[in-house]
Amino acid sequence: MKRCIVKSEVASILEAAHNLEGHWQFRMTLRKLGHVYWPNMIKDTADFKAGCLKCGKLGNAQRTQTTSPIVVEGPNELWSIDFFGPFPETLLTKYEAFRCSWPQLHDIIIHSSRYNEFPEIPLSEGTLRFTHCLVVVDYFSPFVWIFIVVRANCAEVVRCLTWLFGIQGRPIGLYTDPGKHFKGVDLQDFLKSCDVEWIPSPTAPHKATGIFEKCIHIMVKEEEMSIYNNFT
Repeated sequence: MKRCIVKSEVASILEAAHNLEGHWQFRMTLRKLGHVYWPNMIKDTADFKAGCLKCGKLGNAQRTQTTSPIVVEGPNELWSIDFFGPFPETLLTKYEAFRCSWPQLHDIIIHSSRYNEFPEIPLSEGTLRFTHCLVVVDYFSPFVWIFIVVRANCAEVVRCLTWLFGIQGRPIGLYTDPGKHFKGVDLQDFLKSCDVEWIPSPTAPHKATGIFEKCIHIMVKEEEMSIYNNFT
């Protein structure tokens, strides 16, 4: 038998079932209300849970907007970027680090007729240790650029994009997750100076930057196949 609740008791019953019982999710709160009944019970419980300030502050991130397919009409219209890693630290020689860190300058020096006149370019010890990859994907192609980076931060994003914009041109928009390595002031100022719009993905969906996730999946599969072939 369920006890019928009058309208004046609804607020106190919901508070007891949700707030005082540990701020459970919607379905668990409904279970705790299994001994009572009132009209619009499900809707009232959902509204009460959605309006709980403590759940909103301490709970999981909720979707900030609905997801929908991304439509582009040409190359270099929209790029998606993200970091892939961390990997075990990779130690490179000075030449390898120079080639990876400053590919544009490297190409100029290598193709110069005065190559032998260039002195050795000093590199700090830290730049010889790489831990992540920065992956850039064109949504229209989809063509992929991959850069090895020292760490996942704004400075490395700006370094890689500076080279890529100079070689490939600038996209109209840059689609990323809302992580701190993309929200940083240095990157935001750089994108504004290049007239590139930053488009953050919705908060909740794990695979909001879908084309990037597909590229990473392919990379992981290829790496697994390479390891398998080397040991068989």
